[in-house]
Amino acid sequence: MNTGLLRVVVVAIGLATLLGTGYGLRRRGKPYGSILLSAHKLVSVAGLAYVIWSAIAASKVAALTSVAWSLTSLTALSLVILIGTGGVLSALASPPRAIRWLHKVVPYVSILLAGLWLFAD
Repeated sequence: MNTGLLRVVVVAIGLATLLGTGYGLRRRGKPYGSILLSAHKLVSVAGLAYVIWSAIAASKVAALTSVAWSLTSLTALSLVILIGTGGVLSALASPPRAIRWLHKVVPYVSILLAGLWLFAD
């Protein structure tokens, strides 16, 4: 399996896991199950680490274009926003409406950015 296809598979599995656990958490409601919530959090952090690691590894092989760096930064930022808003959602009994909205909308932005990021090299 070549590295480009491997990246696509890793990102697809990560996004599918995040969406699946996220929808599972939403459907179950509070209090969240600790195993499902932990899996959701760990996959989120692993996805962020993968984006950063992948960009650093790619930049060591060849200089990345400004578009590639921009997409990497925006993808990482969207994941950080999701991790932050998810933390607020799980910590507060009644989180602000803006936080709930961000955590519903930004996943789709992250999927779009991740797709663009995959092919930016």
